[in-house]
Amino acid sequence: MGSFEMASFEEAMQLGEVTSGYILQSQHTAREPLAIQNVTTLPNLFKWQAQRRCDATLFSFRIQPGADLTTISYAEAYETSSRLANCLHSLHQVASTENPVVGIWLERSIDLHLAILATTISGATVGNISL
Repeated sequence: MGSFEMASFEEAMQLGEVTSGYILQSQHTAREPLAIQNVTTLPNLFKWQAQRRCDATLFSFRIQPGADLTTISYAEAYETSSRLANCLHSLHQVASTENPVVGIWLERSIDLHLAILATTISGATVGNISL
């Protein structure tokens, strides 16, 4: 593995060109901890957010230009992705897969976001497929 140089976003912008040899780091100092008690994983964070903002819009999109705006709430997204995650988790157990990887090959869509979330909730690793 190559070596990396740490740079703030401002320093990287002054360089004019950011190469793969830089890791951007925040210069922000939090006034209080950003951690949420008992929330240690992305699935837990999403569940925590869905419980607090259940009817708030998480995603909004148009199926095609000029179509009506479709919205999905936090609760709907969590319900859908949790159902798919349970199916994926069952498949992992049947296959006795220790470190499961789920390949996702979808166009940019709401289904892609929900599939990535479901895979994460199931405990698997997302393996994106692109051509």
